[in-house]
Amino acid sequence: MTFLYSGHKQDHKRGVGVFLGPRATASLLGYWPISDRVIIAKLQARPFNMNIIQVTCSNIMICASSEEELDNFYDDLDKAMRQCRLQEINL
Repeated sequence: MTFLYSGHKQDHKRGVGVFLGPRATASLLGYWPISDRVIIAKLQARPFNMNIIQVTCSNIMICASSEEELDNFYDDLDKAMRQCRLQEINL
């Protein structure tokens, strides 16, 4: 098993991660920790490569966040989508 993590390295209060089994780990082409709320793992697959976009967000986060924090969150999602090619499968 492989665990990919994106978030604070010291306090681990916020973060997002993806567990990969042995076959997925062997197919891992790379991963991009975008923020403490968004991470991407790119896997080699057939007929197209596959991107796992893991996002953590709650209604509480949306309601309690400032407009700037929400803008940053949506910017992170946009960054994640720009890492993906049109001919790849996005999950």
